[in-house]
Amino acid sequence: MTKKQAEKYIYKTGKKYVHLTRTAYYALLLLSVAFFGVSLGICRNLSMVIAVCCFAAFGILFTVVAVKKYMSLFRASVVMLVLWVLLVVAIACMYYAVRYYKQTFTAWECGVYSAVAAFAFLLGCFVRYLFAERAMIKKVIIIAMGGALTAATGITGVVLAVLEFVNVSLTLATISFNAIMCLLLIYAAKFAVRVYVMLRFKVEYVNENATFGGIRKEIEAKRKILFTTVHGFTYGEYKFYIYAKRDYYRIDMYQGHTRISRNKYESLKSLFDTETIDGKRLSKLWHLIVQS
Repeated sequence: MTKKQAEKYIYKTGKKYVHLTRTAYYALLLLSVAFFGVSLGICRNLSMVIAVCCFAAFGILFTVVAVKKYMSLFRASVVMLVLWVLLVVAIACMYYAVRYYKQTFTAWECGVYSAVAAFAFLLGCFVRYLFAERAMIKKVIIIAMGGALTAATGITGVVLAVLEFVNVSLTLATISFNAIMCLLLIYAAKFAVRVYVMLRFKVEYVNENATFGGIRKEIEAKRKILFTTVHGFTYGEYKFYIYAKRDYYRIDMYQGHTRISRNKYESLKSLFDTETIDGKRLSKLWHLIVQS
């Protein structure tokens, strides 16, 4: 992949990217914590309790530190990668807690599942990177991901069948668990590839629609999205966080780390005609804010 291909890939991704408020990231964290809680409720084995508590504490601490009011494409990709992998770990902990409870847990079997999951993740990264480099269409990527999932789950069955000297029952729950882990990790692979490409080729996504009309069109095109859309801009020592809900907007303005203004949701024109910096209306300074 060349730098030009990398820029094309990142900007194509960025056009579909939505700057979500903290709610989206904390919702994913909450889902993981719920699975960790179920694990503790099912199994009280000391080693399991310690492992689950450590994973949950890491997830909470990481999210609190990493999630900011405005998330760039790179930061959001890193956070999403960690949170999706954490969700896989949480589901695995719940499954193993059930096996502990039923006294059917075996360490080697856990190792097989982990190895297959890691294989699925690496295969997903390879496929994503390959198609990102060659700008393949989305349908082809989906087909390839389906093939990767099939291969991963198939390998699990073969490995467990070969190891006949251990009493292992290939139940529907076992197969479903492995498939879910592989599927989630294959999905997480797209964030890993995005982070890798941005780091390796030093590509930073800048919103091309950073204008009054551009932001409004972007919001209107994504009305069905549950979470509030937010855009971040800077102007000297000032920072602006523009929140949008349908046709109404609100600005949080900071000078350094101190918030100096917060509006109610109102129309775009009245909002920027009312807010001022050093006696100048934002609507007059907008071209300078966008360029900074």
